[in-house]
Amino acid sequence: MSRVPSGFHVEPKVSADTYGLSPEEVKEERRARGQTRSARWDRPAVKNPFDEILKSVGLWDRVKETCNAVGVAPCELDSDSKSKRIIVARKRVYEMLKALGWSNVDVGRLFGKDPTTILHALK
Repeated sequence: MSRVPSGFHVEPKVSADTYGLSPEEVKEERRARGQTRSARWDRPAVKNPFDEILKSVGLWDRVKETCNAVGVAPCELDSDSKSKRIIVARKRVYEMLKALGWSNVDVGRLFGKDPTTILHALK
């Protein structure tokens, strides 16, 4: 016995508004709502707050360049990940900020960390 009732179509990679509908039924539903494509594509892109902070401080280009050298996205720096590549990228960014004259307190505020954590990372 099949778990999926007859007449119930499941397509791979479907959005919530198409679940259980055949492609023809999806087109008809969207035409009735006045949509030509899925609603998820019409949503504004979600911006990463950490990236926005870096841009507002004027550090986005420098941090991005430093991260690209290690192969890490700038938004990953703000995560709690303890991956070696992310730790190396964080340390390089900390060093870059210290070379620009930032204090451990300022760097810690930017990353949401304690100043002693920054000091320990730089040792």
